[in-house]
This record gives sequence, C-alpha cells and structure tokens, in this order.
Amino acid sequence: MAAAASPVNGFSVDVEDWYQVADFDAVVAFSDWDRYESRVARNTDRLLALLDEAGVTGTFFVLTWNAERHPEIVRRIAAAGHEIASHGYAHRLIYEQTPETFRADVSRASEVRAMFDEIHEVFGRLDILVNNAGVFLRAPFLDVTEAQWDDVLNINLKGTFLCAQAAGRVMTAQQSGVIVNLASGGGLSPRPGYETSAPYAATDRYCGLPPLTCRTRATVSRRPDPYTAGRPSSQHFVAGA
Repeated sequence: MAAAASPVNGFSVDVEDWYQVADFDAVVAFSDWDRYESRVARNTDRLLALLDEAGVTGTFFVLTWNAERHPEIVRRIAAAGHEIASHGYAHRLIYEQTPETFRADVSRASEVRAMFDEIHEVFGRLDILVNNAGVFLRAPFLDVTEAQWDDVLNINLKGTFLCAQAAGRVMTAQQSGVIVNLASGGGLSPRPGYETSAPYAATDRYCGLPPLTCRTRATVSRRPDPYTAGRPSSQHFVAGA
C-alpha cells in the first residue's frame, strides 16, 4: 500500500499592528495611526526567531505604511528567506474601493483625477507618490506600429506626468510631500531583447523621465533634492517644503 502523501501547508503573516486591522476602522482612524505605539518591529523579530528555530518559511504581507517606518524589518524578513508581499498601503479592503480607483488607467486624465480625488477624500492628505507604472514592448524597430508607440509612451511617460501633476497640486497646497519617479536603464541596454524596445527607450531614465522630473521639480518643489542613481533609478524631490 502506497504511503499517503504529506499535506502541503501554507504559512503567511500580516505585518500590521492591532489598530490597523480593518475591524477597528470605526474606532481608530487612519489619520490617528501615528498616535499609537508601534509593536510591529519587536513582534516581527520574535516571530522570525521562532520560524528560524522551526525551519519554516512563509509569505509576509507587509502593510506599506509600516514598511515606510520600519524598512529594516522588511530587509530582515527577506534576509531570513521569507517571501515579501504587499498588504496595500492603508489596509483598505478591495471591495471598499471603487472600480475606478482599483483599475485606474494612469494614461487617462479623468481617471487619474478621480483616483486622487478619492485618495484626498479618504485620507485627507497625500504624503508620497511613487510613479512606477510601465509597460515594455519587445518588437523590432521597423515593425513598431503607431498604436504600439502611443501605448507605451501613454503609460510610461504621460501617466507619470498626469500622476505627478495631480499629486503636485495636492502637495503644494499642503506644503509637504514627496514624489518619486522610477525608471530603468533597460531601454539603452545592450542585453539581448532590449534592443527591440524603441518606445521603452524613449521613456527611460536617460531620455523622457529625467527632463520631465526636472520640470516638475522646478514647478512644485521649494527644496530640490539631487537625483539618486541606481537600477532602477529614481528622480525625487520634496514638494512644497
């Protein structure tokens, strides 16, 4: 008789404090989270030690709000061999978001405006924007169609502009906030495959995004920060500060 197969078990962790659980939304407002003691770092370290002792790895769903304040915890989770996943920024349940917000097309001005209007209505402020939406087209230069060119530039470059513009208006009014534009150097890379991406090259960190970031920063920022290099590179500045 063949031996029974061992059950496959999954293990996951929500990296969040008690007051960040959805059940407490009516008791603790998102705007009040900073008023409460954070126990995330201490408790996560305890859990990592127990898992290491048991030889178990799992998936850690990290609330981005916590990751911003405790980036070292995310690094320790990854260094221990666990998988990192996102639990959203402010633990908003997907069925409480409008379809427009969840599926916002960053290349359409009306959808971007609706998305930022809802962010302001729910949270009352905007502290950071990370522009990271992008698509990659692999096609020989002579075969790229006008529609394909437009699709890539509309998302990678126009979308960055629309989101930065919407965020810049909010951040200028509140006199604070950070905008980060992410790009890669893949468009000009000699690696196989990248030589077939002319539209992508027109938007990457050596072409479209740096001058766009410079103009945005010159308009919105009162305290410009220098560019930071790397892969992916980021161009960032502090808005209205």
